[in-house]
Amino acid sequence: MPKVTVIYGEETKTISAEEGEILGDVIARTGLPLEQPCAGRGTCGKCKVLVEQGIAPPDEVEKKNLTPGELALNNRLACRAKVQGDTQIVLSPIVVYSNKIFKGSSRYKHEKDVPLGLAIDLGSTTVAAFLTMLDNGEVAAGGGGLNQQTVFGSDIISRLAAALNDSANVKRLHRLALASINQATDSLNLPARIWDRIEQVTIVGNVAMHHLLAEQPLESLAYLPFQPHSTKSIKDAKSLMDGIFPAHVRVSLPPLIGGFVGSDALACLAYFGFDNPSGPMAAIDLGTNGEVMVTNGERILVTSTAAGPAFEGVNISCGSRAVDGAIVQVSLDNDDFKLETIANAEPIGLTGSGLLSAISEFRRVGIIQPSGRINPNCTVYADKISQDDQGTRRIQLVPDKDLYLTQLDIRELQKAKGAIRAAIDVLMQQLDLEPQDLERVILTGSFGAQVDVEAILEIGMIPPVKKEAVETIANGAGFGAAIFLTEEGFALGEKLARESKRKSAPLTAQFKGIALVVLATVFWSSSGIFISFIMEESDLSAVGLAFWRDLTTFLVLLLGISVTNPKRLRVKKCDLPWLAAMGAISIGIFHILWNNAVVMIGASLATVIQCNAPIFVTVMAYFVFKETITSHKLAAIALAVVGTILVSGLVGNGGEWKIIPVGVLIALGSAVMYGTFSLFGKKISSNYSPWTILLYVFGFGTIALFLYQLGTLDPWPSSPAIIPWFAGLVLISTIAGFASYTAGLQKLPASAASITAMTEILFASVMAYIFLGERLDVWQILGAILIISGVAIVSLDKNKVNHNA
Repeated sequence: MPKVTVIYGEETKTISAEEGEILGDVIARTGLPLEQPCAGRGTCGKCKVLVEQGIAPPDEVEKKNLTPGELALNNRLACRAKVQGDTQIVLSPIVVYSNKIFKGSSRYKHEKDVPLGLAIDLGSTTVAAFLTMLDNGEVAAGGGGLNQQTVFGSDIISRLAAALNDSANVKRLHRLALASINQATDSLNLPARIWDRIEQVTIVGNVAMHHLLAEQPLESLAYLPFQPHSTKSIKDAKSLMDGIFPAHVRVSLPPLIGGFVGSDALACLAYFGFDNPSGPMAAIDLGTNGEVMVTNGERILVTSTAAGPAFEGVNISCGSRAVDGAIVQVSLDNDDFKLETIANAEPIGLTGSGLLSAISEFRRVGIIQPSGRINPNCTVYADKISQDDQGTRRIQLVPDKDLYLTQLDIRELQKAKGAIRAAIDVLMQQLDLEPQDLERVILTGSFGAQVDVEAILEIGMIPPVKKEAVETIANGAGFGAAIFLTEEGFALGEKLARESKRKSAPLTAQFKGIALVVLATVFWSSSGIFISFIMEESDLSAVGLAFWRDLTTFLVLLLGISVTNPKRLRVKKCDLPWLAAMGAISIGIFHILWNNAVVMIGASLATVIQCNAPIFVTVMAYFVFKETITSHKLAAIALAVVGTILVSGLVGNGGEWKIIPVGVLIALGSAVMYGTFSLFGKKISSNYSPWTILLYVFGFGTIALFLYQLGTLDPWPSSPAIIPWFAGLVLISTIAGFASYTAGLQKLPASAASITAMTEILFASVMAYIFLGERLDVWQILGAILIISGVAIVSLDKNKVNHNA
């Protein structure tokens, strides 16, 4: 069998290998550190090693990821190269944390009676160790290193897959976790006399790291509902450590919260004061398995996200860890790029913070469009924009150097940003919080500590809060683990684990969004009933009814919000034009047209025709936003036109209108106005509570209607018989309906909301049949089906475009 000798710094290991075995698998068995961020798929090109003879010729993947010069110097990709004979491999050194990164205290060296502890954060990418004085919890020194499990991939899913596919990998991953912890503690350079004073070690990590370290079953993490085997703490974990700590040291693992939310998030909760907050706050651990924590001052909600390793510079074409020459900031200097690198060395690649800085700056000046696409029409920096051999657009960062920011790199950050922001928004919605309610937003983790807060706010990774409210802390999990070193601190961790509620963000948001929109359609369906009875029992005109409806709704909302949560009365000045347009057009004009349509053609038919709203939105987007009219959209428009003709009664009635033509046109006009509600609402719905949006739009709607009928305002009707019908129109059809739909828009894409809202036809038809005796004939039912089909097609087509953008 071939012998493979692996050299890493001053350490050398020789191991037997099978002929044809992948070199990366051989190196993994030695326990020496090798990064394979893509889990050995050959897509990242990061596992370069220096080889001698005994390796098979490079395949096409290696030729694609390595330059001819690198191949000539015997550089190979460990995940692709195959062993053919005896060989020697040299691994590149992996930069680890330096003690200088963590400011500590030297008191522990002089006060020899003070007991010590070690707090360890076993992260997916890096492992940090903190020497802590147990008398007051003060961190004295810190160090760390790379998590050597990256040989199985940079993300925890790849590692879980490796463990589940081969039971031998479970033990390997366990040993690599121990080796990483050992490397982190070694970086502290602690003499024997200090080790003699260390009494306690506490190790925190995400659920996958915890289970691999504790050698617990992993199957439950791989399948729905993705729950840990156990969330209980392990107060005596010494037997799991394979002797890496002295015999007298106690080792404990704090409890997990649940799902993929582990004891590292629990440590953050303890360190940031979530047990006794002064007010609403949020904390985000920006890492591969990003955790999000939010409290309203009473309840604590947490979740984890598959943010991916982009924050660590991994899966980025020119990504780099924080080493000399790594780019940490990008700015513009006249027409050129100004790059700030570590140690002011020659640039070699982008760190996570450099990636964020570059994208934020390029977006600001138009090199990158708001959608994230590299702008092919950018003229000022046109010489820096090109395409690679696969047609992928890229931006050259350094002249005459193969250092680019590519379209795929931007997408990697977008995925990470989307995961983090979605989690924050869902937890805030669960706690009924708005961005302006947050008193503190803490960014932590190795990336969170060095991030440019302005860039984070610029790309919308966190909610729009004041810059002064955002704090950056290097390693909240590690410092929180230091709290758990004492019995009192460990008890606090167990208390927080019991009180914290884990949320599965995507499923919670989607199901609640659908339920809210369906509920809204039930409420809206009742409006035709109320309007019909009010118009019959009073002398109100359609405009007059719209005015009194909107005014009463505004006053009820104003009173309710003023009493329950006055903070919701505040909005940004820049959003007032959107709210004014939404109120005047989407509420004021819509209610006038809708009232007339119900009176002229009936509630059920008016509802069916109004469901053309998404079709009109598509047409308006073509003229206003220059969106392309696809073949699917043309088909949808055709179906809607034919469906509207059938609903109007022209077919099956001798070529004569079965209903009033003007009523059909008015109903179509109400559909146009109704469509603008989704356009305007989606623009600002994520910034405010649904109640705040409704308050302002009904206020502006009232003003618009008052000005419209200035001098001819209908007086409030004297008949007391309409009061219960009017109360139902305001409280049920209006406030409850619009609040439910606006809340649903915050949790669903506009396309999904539009399709779900089609259930209004069913509810409206049933109610109109029961209360008003209205019914649709066969042709009208067929027309309704065609309209619904057209709306579904255009909504799904729009969703596909948004997904591909």
